[in-house]
Amino acid sequence: MKKKVAILTTTLSILASTFYPMTTHAFTPDSEGKYLSPSAIESIMKELEESRIPKASFDTNKLVDMSKKYIGIKYLAAGKTPKGFDCSGFVGFMFKKSAGIDLPWSSDTMFEVGVPIERNNLQVGDLVFFKTGSKTISHVGIYIGNGDFIHSASVIGITISSLSEKYYTTRYQGAKRI
Repeated sequence: MKKKVAILTTTLSILASTFYPMTTHAFTPDSEGKYLSPSAIESIMKELEESRIPKASFDTNKLVDMSKKYIGIKYLAAGKTPKGFDCSGFVGFMFKKSAGIDLPWSSDTMFEVGVPIERNNLQVGDLVFFKTGSKTISHVGIYIGNGDFIHSASVIGITISSLSEKYYTTRYQGAKRI
């Protein structure tokens, strides 16, 4: 019973710290009745948040390694093969080839699948989405780590770009984990 009370007290304190962060240390005892520091509470909250986010169910490194082999392949509107890819054709082809996962064939319908992921929680293999001039999602790429993603750009073809580039930062709409 003591453990349940301690867990409940800690949980309530964590919730309270969201609204009253300066007073957290004053009413947050741990399971031994000692008070938790704000940094300890922050660590617990981070751990809870990370445990809530699902991990990819396939080998994301294989996805990225295979995707990089296609760098330089030309852009082709509605392209879904190594003869030429559009953005969603490339992403769908790579997920099917590397992980056996079928995705819808347009970026806006891809945006409807998977688990939403906050930008600060991106992991290798996540899909990143953009609005590039239309009112709906119109571009997709595969996050490869270190702020970069691989995609089929309309002028360049398969390339690696940074999410911090102004063009992509201003058009970024979200990410999904498959």
